[in-house]
Amino acid sequence: MDILRRGNGVGILFFLSLSLDCYCDFIKFGPCLFGWNITCPDPHIKFYLFTRKNQYNPQEITPSENKILQSNFNRQFINKVIFHGYNGDMNLTQLLEMKDGYLKTGDFNVWMIDWSVVAAGPCYPVVVGNLNYVGTCVAQMLDIILNATLVPKDKAFHLIGFSMGAHVAAYTANHLRPYKLPRITGLDPALPLFTTSNKDAKLDKTDANFVDVLHTDALIEGKAERCGHIDFYMNGGMEQPGCWNGNILDCFQCNHVRAPAYFAESITSKVGFWGWPCKGFWHYIVKKCKPQTPTTLMGENVDYNSTGYYIVHTAAKSPYAIGRNYIVLTENQLLVRRLSSSNDVEIITYPKNKYIENLKNNSYFPEFENESGKT
Repeated sequence: MDILRRGNGVGILFFLSLSLDCYCDFIKFGPCLFGWNITCPDPHIKFYLFTRKNQYNPQEITPSENKILQSNFNRQFINKVIFHGYNGDMNLTQLLEMKDGYLKTGDFNVWMIDWSVVAAGPCYPVVVGNLNYVGTCVAQMLDIILNATLVPKDKAFHLIGFSMGAHVAAYTANHLRPYKLPRITGLDPALPLFTTSNKDAKLDKTDANFVDVLHTDALIEGKAERCGHIDFYMNGGMEQPGCWNGNILDCFQCNHVRAPAYFAESITSKVGFWGWPCKGFWHYIVKKCKPQTPTTLMGENVDYNSTGYYIVHTAAKSPYAIGRNYIVLTENQLLVRRLSSSNDVEIITYPKNKYIENLKNNSYFPEFENESGKT
């Protein structure tokens, strides 16, 4: 690697059919910037702080306790840390909605990590190679925040990563050991090149005390395998209602970004996203995961004691949350929410005692019946 640092690796890179520019601790392959011997802090990894005092005017903070304490950072607030994904930046609409949702509902230090310079396309394999050093530099910053905060260490941080950003959160966790993060939320964690059995190279449930994951574009841009203590497969995890417009690439992208959209809405939703348990991905595919109880809440206010595999249905357009799948109205009347084939919400009333008893017994919800009345 010393040869490459001196700019004399032309023969090697010719073999790779790539052009080389040398930028100190970076190697530039065409438009792709690869960091291979980084010292943190690194100017390519930027940290922006938002609070209620500066909700729309971010403060860029360099990794220094003095700089942090001189900013709007509040030592008594929990830190929400948001990561964008590959070929993106912190200004993705759904991530900004997430930031605004937090500052609307409570007092938080919301940190948005912008690593876009070293996440740029079309350099996917190179960007994957950058994750370890990005995680190293983020961990350095979080360690400084940890020294500055008055929040108990087991509540100080919640990391939220979209797509490849979910794996950046995992690498950050690696470099914070032996400290263990309280919570990581993975929003459709990226699939390509993350099928390794090495847990340190991808998001998994060992990365935090609680890891919750949303799947919206499984087997395409997002992972199908479980990654957390609890995994929510939104509308089955593969295809999101309202995304198909005749263009398959647009559909895939729409499916993928629904993950941060759903999570952002969950922060402020009054009805919530409720999921029911399922044995696994393939059980849902072969239609063996009918709605059942007990349901659990997906999103910001998830129950940390919840574990397993859950299916969540949504509406086709915002607001996406449709609330619980059932509401007990009286001792003999049950309201059941369903999604029709057109992806609209239908409400069916079942004035039969047996359905209330079935719910208590954790049995399946009733199927449609001809005699059922609609409200």
